[in-house]
Amino acid sequence: DPPGPPTDITAADEKPPTTSDAASVRMAVALAFPVVGAAVMAGGIFDGISPRFYAGVAGVLGVALGVGVSRLGRRPLLTYLAVVVGLFAIGALMVLPSGPGDVLRVHRLAADAASTGNVLRPPVEFEVGWRAIIGWLLGTVGFGSVWLAVVVRRPSLGLLAPMPIAALCGISVPSSAQVASGLAVLVLFAVGL
Repeated sequence: DPPGPPTDITAADEKPPTTSDAASVRMAVALAFPVVGAAVMAGGIFDGISPRFYAGVAGVLGVALGVGVSRLGRRPLLTYLAVVVGLFAIGALMVLPSGPGDVLRVHRLAADAASTGNVLRPPVEFEVGWRAIIGWLLGTVGFGSVWLAVVVRRPSLGLLAPMPIAALCGISVPSSAQVASGLAVLVLFAVGL
């Protein structure tokens, strides 16, 4: 037998039929800008600048998770597990700076924060539970954007996926911060294009 390409077809099944690794990383970088734009708006609902930072980091971690999971190939169980564990870990990482003990009670902290969300008007104090919620929300937005663009091969939808979150959060941003936040979001979405 002459040497040639391997005939083992399982090697070809290891990767999904998506774009090349370099192209998916370039796409992820472009997608990170609108995701950070949505993070700017989501963080604007809370007091101070740190919520925008937490939201931005969570969004970028979601984008990185999307790239990593897209490279797992056609292994559905591993893919689902990586998505669930990865998204939970993003929320837990956002809580970690307040203390490792808070990570163990993240469910209770998030539930307490969500219950106060119905009675408070923005800007809201950025309690520990909100960090987890923002982490999960923006991590999911970042992951979903990459998944749409790289795996589903709909880059336009991937770029637009963060827009509803930015729009919904923009309604709740205090009026004193709406213009500056809106311009930042506009610039970040434009850079992503």
